[in-house]
Amino acid sequence: MVQFCQQQRPVDAFCEVCCETAGVWEDVEDDGFTWIEMALSRICTGDEDLLTVPRVQQLLREWHENFPQVHVTQWAERLGIEQQESDDWPITCRRLQRLLARHRWCQTLCRCDPSRWLHNCCLEEKLNIGINGLKHYLLQCGFCRSNVWGAVSVWLLQAVQLLNEANGAPHEQRLGLAEQAYELALDATNAVVQQGGGGYVDNAVLGECLTTVGAAIYHRECAVGGYGSDYPTTLRSGWVSLTALRLGAPAKLFTSWLLSDMRWVCDENEEGTESMEGTEGTGGTEGTEGKNKGNTGKEGTTIKVQWLDRATRCCELSKRSIPNGSTELAMRTECMLLEFYAKYPTRMYNEVMSVVKAWPWKLEEWNAATCFSVCSILHEQFGTRYMKEEYLDRGVDLDESLFGELVNEWNGAREEDVKDWNNELRKEVKNKGRSSDEKCVSIADEWWWDKRCLEPEVQGRISQAYKNMGRKEEMKAWLPGVDN
Repeated sequence: MVQFCQQQRPVDAFCEVCCETAGVWEDVEDDGFTWIEMALSRICTGDEDLLTVPRVQQLLREWHENFPQVHVTQWAERLGIEQQESDDWPITCRRLQRLLARHRWCQTLCRCDPSRWLHNCCLEEKLNIGINGLKHYLLQCGFCRSNVWGAVSVWLLQAVQLLNEANGAPHEQRLGLAEQAYELALDATNAVVQQGGGGYVDNAVLGECLTTVGAAIYHRECAVGGYGSDYPTTLRSGWVSLTALRLGAPAKLFTSWLLSDMRWVCDENEEGTESMEGTEGTGGTEGTEGKNKGNTGKEGTTIKVQWLDRATRCCELSKRSIPNGSTELAMRTECMLLEFYAKYPTRMYNEVMSVVKAWPWKLEEWNAATCFSVCSILHEQFGTRYMKEEYLDRGVDLDESLFGELVNEWNGAREEDVKDWNNELRKEVKNKGRSSDEKCVSIADEWWWDKRCLEPEVQGRISQAYKNMGRKEEMKAWLPGVDN
């Protein structure tokens, strides 16, 4: 590790992504960048927060006061604020953070001699698009066209293949595959530490190795125990994955799912609270940490919510690197975000549905997997009756066998409701008075199915109740023979 940290980029290092040389960053030491990054984190609560020109100029002056080697004018030019005529011109925190992060460089393990060095943030973005967008050429050096992990890539690839085989495998077989993948991922990590360079604060090459280590730990724990023997038993895989994201590892959908599954380890007595101390501000999940600080112990959900925050943040990061034409992958990502969103303890049905309605695709464009995911989420979080019939119909048209069980539960719930409410409301057909009207209306307001499932005389009684309550639109809709 000492050798790894002591590896220094050459002064004439050239980033192949942004075509910038290392020399422009020589005027400020690492302590200076640490100060400005901490100052910026105190100002901004999210990536998309906007700062005006005067606020950025004030921040640069404070930076110069603490570190005289910082040239305010030069940095103002780099940020592009000198050319702005209006003081109201905004700059996002994310742009500032990315610019400041370019003082950190990462060495690749390709065949180039001397070794290539890239801005860690540039390499992170390149690998993100390469992995999430399946653009394998982006995983190669732009000069020698060999893999940025060098020979280590063979071990990583083998480990990933083993973990893919472990998905859905019997527990004994899954454990064996996970053990093999774990050993390969550790070997790859050790090789990067011995041969690479760039430090362990930001290093996308090392981060991807740790992501694979975390995935192997997750599969190993799921194979040996947990709730229903399909969930992790400790927070180890979660912490390893968070460390990998902080280093600059590409954010993947599986990593997001792994982070969300950490909530199963946290019981109602807040088990694991102590192990979370000192982890706020983990890179790759910035902006989500600390949101629930001060709410510790509230109904025993705080720790679980923090893990959902981290999973959501990781999924949002992976979403940024999805190519525009990858509709299927974009739908998978939105479905995963929807599932995380629905799992928050205070989330309501209407809030979840508003997210679905905001999607850029019409129902006719949904594929079978998207229909199934949405129906399953609504079924799991709110109950069978809350699944939308149009979503089920669309899914059945695409893949009837996939939706067989959901359709059976849906039909069973409808038959049960029709039988119960016909019996209940039949008693009110001859009853008069406000209390009877209120009862009929309260039942009708919660009715999920086609009103024609109810008997005509029951429909007529509900229509009369709405009329007596002064609700004319509902009265007309519930008239027998009127299609709703």
